[in-house]
Amino acid sequence: MNKYRVKTGAALALALTLLLAGCSASNSDSGSTAAQAPTDGVLNIAMLGDLSDPPDPDVSYGDGLNIVNNVYEGLVRYSKGSSDLTVEPWLATSWTNSADFKTWTFKLRDDVTFHDGTKFDSSAVAPAIERRTKLGNGMAYTVADVAKVDTPDATTAVITLKEPNSSFLNIMASPFGIRFASPTGLTKNAGTDDAQTYLRTHDLGSGPYELTSVEAAVGYKMDYADSWWGTKPTFTTINYKVLNDASSMQLQYDNGEIDIILQGLTGAAFADYKTRKSSTTYSLPILQVEMMRLNPKSGPFTDPAFMQAFRNAIDSKTLATQLWNGAVTPATTIYGQNFLPEADSKQNVSYDPSELETMIKALPADQKTITIAYRAASDLDAQLVNIVAAQMQGYGLTVKIFASPSGVEYDWASDLESAPGVFFAATYPDGQDPYLWAQLYWPTTAPLNTFACTDPFIDKNLPIALSTGDEDLYAQIGQKADEMGCWTNLEYLSDFMVAPTWMTGVKESHDFTAPGYLDFTTLGTKA
Repeated sequence: MNKYRVKTGAALALALTLLLAGCSASNSDSGSTAAQAPTDGVLNIAMLGDLSDPPDPDVSYGDGLNIVNNVYEGLVRYSKGSSDLTVEPWLATSWTNSADFKTWTFKLRDDVTFHDGTKFDSSAVAPAIERRTKLGNGMAYTVADVAKVDTPDATTAVITLKEPNSSFLNIMASPFGIRFASPTGLTKNAGTDDAQTYLRTHDLGSGPYELTSVEAAVGYKMDYADSWWGTKPTFTTINYKVLNDASSMQLQYDNGEIDIILQGLTGAAFADYKTRKSSTTYSLPILQVEMMRLNPKSGPFTDPAFMQAFRNAIDSKTLATQLWNGAVTPATTIYGQNFLPEADSKQNVSYDPSELETMIKALPADQKTITIAYRAASDLDAQLVNIVAAQMQGYGLTVKIFASPSGVEYDWASDLESAPGVFFAATYPDGQDPYLWAQLYWPTTAPLNTFACTDPFIDKNLPIALSTGDEDLYAQIGQKADEMGCWTNLEYLSDFMVAPTWMTGVKESHDFTAPGYLDFTTLGTKA
């Protein structure tokens, strides 16, 4: 029985026509894009849809980064404004590790105060790890290897791991690494849920901004924390509105109700804003990629040669033009961008659809139907799937399209024969480290190994690579994953942002690791 909602034939062709016709914003040049810079220190921004999790540093694992990482601080962080990341100091001024990657020593700042007025020192490290472990949410994995924390003095924290972990520093630098809340405040406001209720509407961080107002489904307000150890930012109040759709965001920007568009722009809308003299457009690379996954137990994909021919038939360069107006870069590596030297990570894909066309003609009739899935919430993936489906139908395949509700893909591995043959989705790991990429997709137990595509070499050698940091071994693991043919990176994606010409520091404030994520202290205005 077919459990997927599908559309085929004429309906598909009509849908493709409508999607490609599209609508972009009016080419007017009015509203905030022509306004002068604000002088009151207020920055008005917006998010698409409310936070899926509260802005709690041990709970929010997704769309709350602009609040969590501007209110709370960690040991280290990734540099901003570049796709080639380095780990830089934050609350730790320096660090060292033992040769076996089991012991990590961090020297801490001595001028940091939490928003509740208590001082930050090494005594805050163990409680942060303990709370995250106890709550057991998605990001608890970041501290799962911690065996103990020693604090020889107020500005030194020594973290000892259970096993060697060469990626530990990158894990700490990721947007989801340890973030510190006042231990005193956590105890005072613990309630019955370890302060989770309190942190829905308050904060206990040490960052540049305090969370001063929360109105669910309406917005969030952050104000500059006078106790912060850094340089006072230009924008001392951040009003973060909740909007329901991208068109509302564009309208509010055009009317001067918000000052910057952080997310939700289509390639067509972005191209339109590029023509406006009073706006500056930014195509800023992010860790996210558009990925195609193939099911080796579905229909014609049971033949590895067919899988490879299908991979070679997808023209990522044309897709980049059609869907993103050329503002993204076709992917060339099996890892993400800049995880390893390109020569060590190159994926074996070369656009040539002729072999697939020949193979389709030779298929028996009962093997000429495939199902292509995408996440139902993604309009862009819907467009991508329709383009690919139309191409495959032209080659002689019957294509069924499945709009997958969120989370359904996690069940496919248990019934591969009934699962889709192809799945398109944008995806990204937590940090720019080959282990953080590989462990998501390629081992047998990987959380995003959608179609249970496995190889004993990867299962055996990935833990060794983690313990040693051996880039040559990571390169071999990536090569094996590429040979399996289940994963193809199509595009290195970008954040499309639009700001008025009076705003400065957008690129410098941008974080490569996650979509729509900025350090608001770096934004400014032209004199």
